[in-house]
Amino acid sequence: MEWPPVRSNLLDPDRRRILRLAALGAATLSGGAYLLVDRLRGNDPGARVASTDRDTTTAPRRSTPTQTDAPASQPEVTNTEPPTTATTVEASEAVMLCREAWGAAPPTRSVPPHEITGLMVHHTAVVLDDNRKSPDRIRGHQRYHQSHDFADIAYHVFIDANGNVYEGRDPAVPGETFTDYDPTGWFLVVCEGNFDEQPLPQPQRDALARVLAWASARYGVTAEAIASHRQHAHTRCPGDAIHALVVDGTIARLARDAGRVDLQEICGPEADERIAAIRSGTL
Repeated sequence: MEWPPVRSNLLDPDRRRILRLAALGAATLSGGAYLLVDRLRGNDPGARVASTDRDTTTAPRRSTPTQTDAPASQPEVTNTEPPTTATTVEASEAVMLCREAWGAAPPTRSVPPHEITGLMVHHTAVVLDDNRKSPDRIRGHQRYHQSHDFADIAYHVFIDANGNVYEGRDPAVPGETFTDYDPTGWFLVVCEGNFDEQPLPQPQRDALARVLAWASARYGVTAEAIASHRQHAHTRCPGDAIHALVVDGTIARLARDAGRVDLQEICGPEADERIAAIRSGTL
C-alpha cells in the first residue's frame, strides 16, 4: 500500500520513528501474506511430497488390483478450513490445453457421433500426490485405455489438482467406460485423483464448476443435468468428496454462479509453456 506524503519538518523525531516502524510492519505483514498464499497453492519448496507411479485410472471395477500402495505421506497444511468450504468460484483464467500439448496419440478408429444431453463427473481413482506429473499421467491414461480397445482416451476433459484443464476425447463422440452404463449422451469431465482417499482441492473444484458452466451453455443443458458417475453405474467413482458435492447441489450452484464462461483452447508455444510450468510445479 502507498502511504500519503508527510512533511517531515513538521514531525518530531519520536513521531517519525513511529511512522517508520508502522511502514516496516506493514511490509513484513504483506510478505507473510504472500508466503501464506504460496504455501496454500502448494508452492512451498520445503514441503515433502510423496509420489507413486501406479496408474489404474479406469481399471475394471470387477477385477481386484494385484498391487496396493501404502498411504502416501502428506505435508502438513496450516489451512484451518477444508478445501471445499468456500461458497463461490474464485476468478481465474478459463483456458484448456489442447491434446497436442500433453502429447496425445490419434484415435485408433472412428466412433459414431452423439448428442450431449447431460454432464457427468468422474475421477481417475488414483491418488494424485504430485501435480507436476499430471500431463504424463494423462498420456498414460490414454495408453491404458487404447490398450483395452478404446478408440481414444475415455473422457472429454481432464482437470488437475491446480485447476489446469486439458482437452481429452472429441466431445462430438461418446466416451467409453469399464462400468455398466452407456456413456452416449454424456459429456464426461474427470478430476485427476482418488476422492475416496483425498479431499478435492479448491482450485480443482472451481475449475470443475467453470468447465461444467461452459459445457452447460455450449450444449444447452441445465446445471441440474450434472450427474455423478456413481448415480448411473455400479462404481465408487467419482469418490465421496466429489459425489457429495454433486448430490447436494453444490457443484450445480457453483456452475450457475460462475456465469458465462469462455473456455479458450490454447495450443502451440503458449500451451507448451504452460505444460512446462506445470511440470516445474509453478502452475
